[in-house]
Amino acid sequence: MHRRSLIAASLLPGILLPGMASAQDRYPTRPIRVIVPFATGGITDVVARVVAEPMSASLGRPMVIDNQGGAGSTIGAAVAGRAAPDGYTLMVGSVGHTVMDVLYPAFPFKPAQDFVPVALLGRQAFVVAVHPSVPATNIAEFLAWIRSKRGEANFGTAGIGSTSHLSAELLKSMAGADFTVVPYR
Repeated sequence: MHRRSLIAASLLPGILLPGMASAQDRYPTRPIRVIVPFATGGITDVVARVVAEPMSASLGRPMVIDNQGGAGSTIGAAVAGRAAPDGYTLMVGSVGHTVMDVLYPAFPFKPAQDFVPVALLGRQAFVVAVHPSVPATNIAEFLAWIRSKRGEANFGTAGIGSTSHLSAELLKSMAGADFTVVPYR
């Protein structure tokens, strides 16, 4: 008798759970907010919109893009970090997100612990472009020129903490070059 009770008890969850699961609403039941912590029209915004359109069609619910740009993407990331962890708020981040707490010590979250990556949406190639007045047609000539400027050259980036900013700092470090990083909005 005791053995039958154990067998019956072990089968009970298998019998009840499918019925319980079908009683729940199927996700998603409402629009999904997609926070883009950058300005409208930038590459992260474009990627988010390109991905959101087919996802909306597939899920049968709108994916609503919410641009929350500024402060090196910390504004949007903080909004995402405070959202309910219910699957109805996503954030499209970038490499800069991973070092946010180092660049901005007052940032209220630890990106590596407080955010969970869901999908890789793309990879980004980098190109160093120079004004025609710069006497360089390849990277070796560019590095020689920039070293000769001894810190007087400027290097424009997409903003503090952006992938282009981090890449410029890496170039400075690896090439032993000195230049001024100029963040643009």
